[in-house]
Amino acid sequence: MRDSGKASSTSGCDYQSHIKGEPVVPCGLAAWSMFNDTYSFSRNNMSLTVNKKGISWKSDRDHKFGSNVFPTNFQKGPIIGGAHLDEKIPLSQQEDFIVWMRTAALPTFRKLYGKIEVDLEKNDVIIVIVQNNYNTYSANAKKKL
Repeated sequence: MRDSGKASSTSGCDYQSHIKGEPVVPCGLAAWSMFNDTYSFSRNNMSLTVNKKGISWKSDRDHKFGSNVFPTNFQKGPIIGGAHLDEKIPLSQQEDFIVWMRTAALPTFRKLYGKIEVDLEKNDVIIVIVQNNYNTYSANAKKKL
């Protein structure tokens, strides 16, 4: 996922590595199952912006995901997994994906979704709207916010 010259290499990608003879970038089960719930937040009927920049490790952005590697054929197979990636944006700038691809060491883990960068006051009522897309039920898993 770092070198555009090796983007068509699918070694280690047993699951859905090619579609119609073309390599899937990024390939593999972890990428294919990327988290795809969405959240929106509001306070006093005013939308709260969620900043999704700077949520991944800088070392991952700079050294693991290429600035000239673009997701091609991703989630275009007969079975769709999780989220979609923007084909026009290099992997190094798709921070939701970078966060998802950092493998958790333990079965219970947290992944940063974004940051609300305004001050919240005591007794503020925050309304959260969740679009529940990610299937955790078949694995008897739980999600928390």
